[in-house]
Amino acid sequence: MHYATFVFITLLQLVLISGQSNHEKNIVAINKDPKELLDSLKKHVDQSWISENPSFQPTQSSFFNKENEKNYYVAGLQISGVGVPFMWDSNLSLLKRLLEADPQIQVKQNADADPMYAGTKVHWNKPISALIWIEGAAQEATVDHWYLISNTDCPGTITFPTISFDKEVAIPAPHENSLDGLTIFPYDDRIHITSHEIALTTIDNQSMTGIGYDLNDDDILDIFTYTEEINETTSYIRLYINVNGVWKCTWIHLDEVCI
Repeated sequence: MHYATFVFITLLQLVLISGQSNHEKNIVAINKDPKELLDSLKKHVDQSWISENPSFQPTQSSFFNKENEKNYYVAGLQISGVGVPFMWDSNLSLLKRLLEADPQIQVKQNADADPMYAGTKVHWNKPISALIWIEGAAQEATVDHWYLISNTDCPGTITFPTISFDKEVAIPAPHENSLDGLTIFPYDDRIHITSHEIALTTIDNQSMTGIGYDLNDDDILDIFTYTEEINETTSYIRLYINVNGVWKCTWIHLDEVCI
């Protein structure tokens, strides 16, 4: 993650937390039709950056298969400067999935979402739990909200929505540590994650170095994520899952320096 992006998220999280106790008392949440909401939000999230994903050579089948892959959603995880776990929902794929699973939501917009950054914030009426994995440790965490800001400190970059969790993670000097991990929906206590750096080969015989994750202790990789450096200010992050031995890209994010 680029340092400027990390600083921006840190400042945003500080604003949200510092104003939450007083502002929440004055918010009147409104109900929205989930499909109408999703269609509206798609107009405000730039998708022109999405590019074709490389295809990797097949591997051995392990945790994910055609029967269970739709039961899980895997994404990259980051920790804000105040210790709040969050993930990017850059193409709205997780919002779509969560709305399909549970359309009972409350929506806060404009100043009700946040007095400084405005935008659209979505809360679910019932708790949604996920597994978050950071620094080699897995924990259960509950979704606090999905949020797309309107006002940004980085007007030269694309604004992407985030999903934040209500569980703070104890990390020394989180504002100085750029930590990455995994998020897996829903929470499943049978999952045991180990990871290591590895290079996979594409069908065009190109080597891509990233991080591989094993979810069930069989020494077969179930998840692979790597970062493609586009230029000095931009990188493209891809996450693949191993479905019956075929690598399938299921989560992407464009990381830009704040300009």
